[in-house]
Amino acid sequence: MRTEKKRGLIALGAAVALAAAAWGGPATIVRDLTYNAAAGKDGLGDLYLPADVKPDTPVVLAIHGGGWSGLDRASWAGVAEFFWKDLGFAVFNIEYRLVKKGPWPLCGNDCVAAANYLLGDDFRNRSGIACKKVWVCGGSAGGHLALWTGLSLPSERVAGIVSVSGIGDLVPDAQAHPGRYAGLFGHKPTAAELAAASPLSLVTPKAPPVFCSHATVDGAVPFESSRVFVEACRKAWVPTEFFTYAKRDDGHSIWVPGRSPHKLFPDIEAAVMHFVTKVEKETGGKGK
Repeated sequence: MRTEKKRGLIALGAAVALAAAAWGGPATIVRDLTYNAAAGKDGLGDLYLPADVKPDTPVVLAIHGGGWSGLDRASWAGVAEFFWKDLGFAVFNIEYRLVKKGPWPLCGNDCVAAANYLLGDDFRNRSGIACKKVWVCGGSAGGHLALWTGLSLPSERVAGIVSVSGIGDLVPDAQAHPGRYAGLFGHKPTAAELAAASPLSLVTPKAPPVFCSHATVDGAVPFESSRVFVEACRKAWVPTEFFTYAKRDDGHSIWVPGRSPHKLFPDIEAAVMHFVTKVEKETGGKGK
């Protein structure tokens, strides 16, 4: 673990260096940027721009959790700030339509639309960043959406995916929390519906690099939801890292107590940092 953390810090320095100056502007946050006008307030996001943005500054789509039925982008702002301040990324921290606005796949379609926005001309013209490959990051139900989004896009347009205590396989979570899925689908889903909505169903040898973290005992999403997904990725020879750790609380065991905005535990941040900077270095930086 000490060796991995040391490598992570070295890689972090490389990543920050890669975000070095072009236009010389200060770090800033652009609030309420529209990626999907048809979704109204649910089609907005906050764009975090690091200082000295360049056309090849790396970009990450940040997706909050909440069981597809609650919370908002503010709940994921601490993770957005981690990518922004510590890694020098541009971050698009979004809203999406929760299940009260419509059943699956509405929320998934919104997240894919947000990723495509980052890859498009309008984002380039607004931000000065020519995003050729997007990173996707989410936690819990947002981890499901991050995996779904990253695996739904053409693999050559995705730099990597980060899932924090996410739901890679819906089946174990549906067995533990059936009510979530009646809400997600608008009815009790069939086995075929659960399988089709699982990121597990999208894993192929062409998938982009994937990072998953999970507590071995998780009170919110079963460990198996990540373990089964990671096993499928490894069988397909997808570059995959799986960071596991012991239970820390009765929930997800991912947040430092008392921090506002929420902040991931330092060892989770270090593991994410190591993975992201390694992938950036191996691809020449900036998702090339």
